[in-house]
Amino acid sequence: MDELVKKIWYEDDHFDIQFTEDYQKKQIQNRWDIFKKIILVHQSKKKKLKVLDLGCGDGINILGIQNILNDLEYEYDITGSDFNELRLKRVKERFENVKVKQIDIINDKIDEKYDLIIFNHVLEHIKDDSLALENIYNILEDDGLLILGVPNEGCFLAQLRNNILHRKTLKYTDHVQFYTIKTLSKKVEILFNINDIYREGFFMPHGRLSVELKKYRIGQLFLSCMLKLFPSQSAGLILGLTKR
Repeated sequence: MDELVKKIWYEDDHFDIQFTEDYQKKQIQNRWDIFKKIILVHQSKKKKLKVLDLGCGDGINILGIQNILNDLEYEYDITGSDFNELRLKRVKERFENVKVKQIDIINDKIDEKYDLIIFNHVLEHIKDDSLALENIYNILEDDGLLILGVPNEGCFLAQLRNNILHRKTLKYTDHVQFYTIKTLSKKVEILFNINDIYREGFFMPHGRLSVELKKYRIGQLFLSCMLKLFPSQSAGLILGLTKR
């Protein structure tokens, strides 16, 4: 992987990167809105939830989950986990009441169980994704909820970018899985019921053009229309899952 790309994704603070522009803030808020819809559908009878953000990075989704659970008047106990010690250090400094744990979902034995697990944009990095899902199944409470998010990089427009328009992407990326809703569903349905499917964003195969469109209202409207017309070409997939 290119050293600059590696630094951005594994060392730089993503609060600084992803909250710089208004369109980025809106994109993150849209994701949180999807999380909230999924949690609302699955309303837990428990007053206090044990929550795990598995692969939490710098804690962007921890902030979102806190806001959501506060709005829904849940009490909660949140743990942020990641393999990256630097990111866990930032989470510990940023959030007073969040526990942090360094967890390797493939190799570590986890004794605790959780009512809500967020596993967002992590599975695509894992070679043995079936084992990762099996291990998550084992730490999810029987009546618990898993929110799983992945990029939709198996779609036609993503493949067009990766294999023709911007072939360097495959050189830089550490993604090893390139899902579509079909391949992802087949993978998760071995263990989980799919209760919700959401698609976020429209996959523009040209990165710079995508950024420019997102900056302006008319570009955002264009991308929103394209997503409605061609949902299979979304940028990301978010699933609400419960145990079979």
